[in-house]
Amino acid sequence: MMRHKKVKDLIFAQNEELEKSKKEKMLFFRFVSHELKSPIIAVQSAINVVLDTLDANLIPKARDMLERGRKRTVQMIEILKDLVSLSYEEDDDRPEPELVVPCEHISEVIDYFKPLAKDKNIQIIETICKQRKGFKIDRFVFEKIITNLISNALRYTPTGGTVTIKTKIDEDFWYLIISDTGIGIPKEEQRHIFEEFYRARNARSFEAVGTGLGMSIIKRMVEQEDGEIILESEVGKGSTFTVRFPLK
Repeated sequence: MMRHKKVKDLIFAQNEELEKSKKEKMLFFRFVSHELKSPIIAVQSAINVVLDTLDANLIPKARDMLERGRKRTVQMIEILKDLVSLSYEEDDDRPEPELVVPCEHISEVIDYFKPLAKDKNIQIIETICKQRKGFKIDRFVFEKIITNLISNALRYTPTGGTVTIKTKIDEDFWYLIISDTGIGIPKEEQRHIFEEFYRARNARSFEAVGTGLGMSIIKRMVEQEDGEIILESEVGKGSTFTVRFPLK
């Protein structure tokens, strides 16, 4: 009996230590994100002002260095966004799930990306269902999943391409299907795409900016809400991500 009690006490102590470590990691991510965001955005704004106002007068070497600096600030902001998402996942004090009518809500998210799509000459095709069926979900998580998937599709679709966003509902599930005419993912790399820090080889050569955290965060968020995410892709033709949530 004494031995069992010691084992039980040891397990309890280790669990407490893990919870403490988890909370410390979450607080660290939030602190770093908060402290770095403002100066990085200030640097980004300064670079943009110089490029927008003095572009014609800049020597090629100076312009190239400023463009590199702008790309690096974009990369840092993406990393900070991922850190915020990671800290949110670890937070035990997240808000209670609320009823979301997804077919209405998703249109607002799509509208946010239309200027970016226009700048890249990418056509967004929407086929959004009209049903008012909803389900309970953490609103931040829901928006983050949609935002990351649309952002990813636009990022890896060349100029002149198409991103198609479709939703549908059956008796049991709500579906989000996002397809693009982008670079696609090699078949042998698809099983790794949801791993932390993983980026396909062609993705790294096509777009330098990226942490490799986005898809792993999406998958965990989807699964935390009892959902499922499926990838279909072909190199040179594009990718389709299908997310489904139960109508609970």
